[in-house]
Amino acid sequence: MDTTPTINTTQKPKKKKRNYKPKRHAKLNSTGGTDESKTDRDFSSKSSKVEEFNKKTQKYKERQDNYKILQNEMKLCQYKLPTFKLFKKSQYVYLYSLDIKESHSTYRALLSIPKNYPSNNLKLNKVIRLNGSSSNKSNVVELDTIIVRNFNYKAKFFWKNKHSLFVQLNYLINSWSELSNTQFTTLDKLKHQLLTELVDDM
Repeated sequence: MDTTPTINTTQKPKKKKRNYKPKRHAKLNSTGGTDESKTDRDFSSKSSKVEEFNKKTQKYKERQDNYKILQNEMKLCQYKLPTFKLFKKSQYVYLYSLDIKESHSTYRALLSIPKNYPSNNLKLNKVIRLNGSSSNKSNVVELDTIIVRNFNYKAKFFWKNKHSLFVQLNYLINSWSELSNTQFTTLDKLKHQLLTELVDDM
């Protein structure tokens, strides 16, 4: 009896598995360079989007803050000044009227208050004489023009120094005769110059 073991010639010997991690190679782009520049561009694009979003958020917050300030200041003016009334409103501004009595005449001042106040300043648009008489109509028109010009000059100063709407309107009422002076801006600049010199000397 033949006891020689038979060998299966069809079975291949098993190979030992090698545990290794393939090396990561930088991908080549069409120009033969790596895609690192593409990654940088993607990162830059995301950063710009985040920055743009932050800017929009900041602008929205600023608009909300401005709206609250404006509403509070207008309510105070309407409470303190009975003739301060909304005349008209547009997309960007509120147009208010304010009646002012000076001597034997009554005037109506038309003022533009921007909706983004206090980012932009108050402006006096026009002065209308409601009653009173004058011997020369051209002098009346000239007087109203002078007051508009002088108050708007002063309103810029108030805006830069963050004075409230009530302070500005109260100044318009109480300084009407001063604002009608053709030399108002010159005298006002001299006054501020003297005050600055006095403060410096102290």
